[in-house]
Amino acid sequence: MITELGFYPNNGYVLLGDVKEALPWFKKIYDITPALSIADPPYGDITSELWDKADIPAWIDTIKEHESWRCPIYWWGGIGKQGYRPFFEFILEAERSTHYRMRDLITWKKKRAYGKAKDYLFIREECAFLTFFGNEVITWNTPYLDEKRGYPGYNAKYPAKSEYKRRGNVWDETELLRDKLHPTQKAPIVCQIPIETHTNPGELVLDLYSGSGETSIQALKLGRRFIAVEKNEAMAINICKRIEAAASRQ
Repeated sequence: MITELGFYPNNGYVLLGDVKEALPWFKKIYDITPALSIADPPYGDITSELWDKADIPAWIDTIKEHESWRCPIYWWGGIGKQGYRPFFEFILEAERSTHYRMRDLITWKKKRAYGKAKDYLFIREECAFLTFFGNEVITWNTPYLDEKRGYPGYNAKYPAKSEYKRRGNVWDETELLRDKLHPTQKAPIVCQIPIETHTNPGELVLDLYSGSGETSIQALKLGRRFIAVEKNEAMAINICKRIEAAASRQ
């Protein structure tokens, strides 16, 4: 069952329910086409939370629901454990059984590290950038860092297009350490990057497995519309409160 908890004119919706039910539901209800989809599902027994269970068949169904839209998808995950790699299994299965392909694998390099005495310190989180048949996307607003290049480019025939360095597929950004509303809440900047890169103001962003609603909050701040889908009622209500607070400050 899908419940519309929040509706924000000209901005978006907050839906309470499971993603696998929500996508076909709002395809029937709303005449909309998303420009971008960002999903942050359970990683699969990485946290101690009961909800942290991987569901690869449901994830594949979610990818299939995107095929009529053909929008780019950013899918967060982790490397898993020995003998249990649901994120990588999902990517392989998506390429086998859907029309989406992983165009790039992004690593979020964190400042905080943890690990064992005889392991490398663990400072990463993964995000698969998927496109329809692996094709180039229509909207690509080249992402740049705040750091200047300091040189015009390596080849005089092809000078740099900006004085700032271009962002790569390793995002070296500080994570959210305090006041987290959800155990796997993402830092605002890593939500902003794909939104700014693949959408323009007024376009729609799908925020799937929304959790804290950070993606929707950043979409709102950047002048995009959003649809947040979260199956935990307490978290979904919290998303509504956060959006109302953010909208009041716009």
